[in-house]
Amino acid sequence: MKSTCDGDGTVLISSVPQTKGTLKMVALLDSINRHANPEDFLVMNTQRGILFRKRSETETDPNKRLILYFQYAQESLNAGNTDEAINVLKQLIAAMKITVDNLTPAYKPLYDLLAIAYMRKGELENCAVNHNPQSCIIPIQGDGIHKLTSGSSSAIEVYKTILTKFPDDLQSRYLLNIAYMTLGKYPNEVPKQWLIESGVFTQNKTSNIILKDISAKKDVDMNGISGGCVVEDLDNDGLLDIMASSYGLNDQLRYMHQQKDGTFKNETLSSGLVGITGGLNLIHADYNNDGFADIVVLRGGWWGKNARFPFSLLKNNGNNTFEDVTFEDGLYSPAPTQTAAWGDFNNDGWLDLFVAHENYPCQLFLNEKGKFKEVSAQYGLNITAYVKGCVWGDINNDGYPDLFLSTLGAPNKLWINKPGAIAGQRKFEDISKAAGIEEPLYSFPAFFFDFDNDGFDDSFCVGL
Repeated sequence: MKSTCDGDGTVLISSVPQTKGTLKMVALLDSINRHANPEDFLVMNTQRGILFRKRSETETDPNKRLILYFQYAQESLNAGNTDEAINVLKQLIAAMKITVDNLTPAYKPLYDLLAIAYMRKGELENCAVNHNPQSCIIPIQGDGIHKLTSGSSSAIEVYKTILTKFPDDLQSRYLLNIAYMTLGKYPNEVPKQWLIESGVFTQNKTSNIILKDISAKKDVDMNGISGGCVVEDLDNDGLLDIMASSYGLNDQLRYMHQQKDGTFKNETLSSGLVGITGGLNLIHADYNNDGFADIVVLRGGWWGKNARFPFSLLKNNGNNTFEDVTFEDGLYSPAPTQTAAWGDFNNDGWLDLFVAHENYPCQLFLNEKGKFKEVSAQYGLNITAYVKGCVWGDINNDGYPDLFLSTLGAPNKLWINKPGAIAGQRKFEDISKAAGIEEPLYSFPAFFFDFDNDGFDDSFCVGL
């Protein structure tokens, strides 16, 4: 049996035997979590906050001590210690004797963070602790209006101070309007000089589709942080199931099996997944052609160059159990990534896997009947960049998928999949510049789809 902590701190113990491959990955992830250095990883907020607080207590330089206090407040807020962050920021502002009269751009980050902290306080007290189907849905109305008002009320006062000195700060203006909305005071009580007209927030009235939050009714309202989600019929019973991950190193992957009455049963304990943690993104496909969708868990995205975390391939056994086959199937690769794409680039009937790393060489894994071989160098696809999106698409309708990458701080890439020198072989040609797809230089999500229904895949790439 293996135990681990769920995203909310609950200790989980596997109720089924786990395979050697799964146990090997569980042990590796547990070791990474226990030995991770918070100075390396920006999202280890609780641990980083402790570091900054301790340093502030021994720092003799007043200016450096103030910076450390501010960093401590930031980490406290990101760790969920909202009241502590608010108290520290208020102490800093008071100690520095900052008022609306002497508020300068150098001091503005203190007020920005304080306002966000108050907004977060209101969100936690109302949208999280007292969640309901209308919580946090803009325009905020009905039961979405806050019952506990101190967070948004305090945020309004801070945003008024900011906007008095910086009237062109659109972010503060927008959040001021949202804060009034959470109190049921929008638009009537928003100061006219900062009012955003209601049309900006009005829901589309031309559609017959109305979205409602039914997570509580369906028993899938679980706490977690940024992560991936797969909605797929994972046991082929005709009902869509849910696999969800959470970003934290020790956050347990969750499997929610849909029941015949439309609700979901959390079957993480019986799925063989206990101890499989982390993951900012999940992608699924049937890699071994057994008729069941398998899942890749991608780890380390945004964590930096020291985040040499492996991704996982979870084989779906078709009976609501899964096993980690990363090592035995030839996919072990300790490098940060949050994006990958399945595609049969050589049309041999077996899906191959392209994994785009951040500041490490990208990898192309050739699927050899369920086992993988890394061949990126052979095809010239082992480039190193801060890759945030990758997608296969057949841009010339020749029946073979081509490959697009979006990156941060470098030109995007497009490779066309062409016949090789020997019959049956393939090669990739970089046509990025000629295709005019190198910009935007700071890009993230990317998609291929036929935008104008002319029979050719178009490319959509979003800049940061």
